Amino acid sequence: MLQLALFRCAAALFTIATGYAQGNVWVVNISGGPGTDFLQIQGAVNASVDGDTLLIKSGTYSAFQIIGKSLSVVAELGASVTVTGGASVRGL
Repeated sequence: MLQLALFRCAAALFTIATGYAQGNVWVVNISGGPGTDFLQIQGAVNASVDGDTLLIKSGTYSAFQIIGKSLSVVAELGASVTVTGGASVRGL
């Protein structure tokens, strides 16, 4: 499992490495509800383009891969996010 601290660290390093995002902000919330764009991170990754930001709300999410895209993946402030199976970033 990828815990929130590692997730935030990876997201911060990823944002620094790729510059500041200036695209869309996609909200990922496993619980759904108003303002939710995607229920899983992978769906948001698939729909995103370079420069987009994925804002992850509290919850447990499935593994995901980012291949060949410059995205920012960040947890909402105060959120508790767990990714089971890990995350993979390739082809930057």
